[in-house]
Amino acid sequence: MSCKSIGVLVSRVSLIVAITAYVLSIAPFTPAIFLSVLAFFGAILGVRSGAYRTATLTVYVVGATFLVSPSFRWAEQYVDLLYLISGLAVFGIALAVALYRRYQRAMKDN
Repeated sequence: MSCKSIGVLVSRVSLIVAITAYVLSIAPFTPAIFLSVLAFFGAILGVRSGAYRTATLTVYVVGATFLVSPSFRWAEQYVDLLYLISGLAVFGIALAVALYRRYQRAMKDN
């Protein structure tokens, strides 16, 4: 395996870890923030290996995890938490679809 393919694999695994941390962060007393930090470093490695789209989505999910985490419940005073979680998830799915379409166009051009 080349160094680039290892970096892409790490970036994909970090995206899965970030999504898992997002789902776990909804419940109180979970160490989801620590998983998010690991996923963020995986995204940095992904950027360095050229997996920009996966890293972009990973960083978004990490940011969303910090927003809905019980450690950072500052958002509850401004917006209902259910709306925040749902809105971030819908926007994340829209971002994933947009990045996938750009990937398909890039592969079609090559």
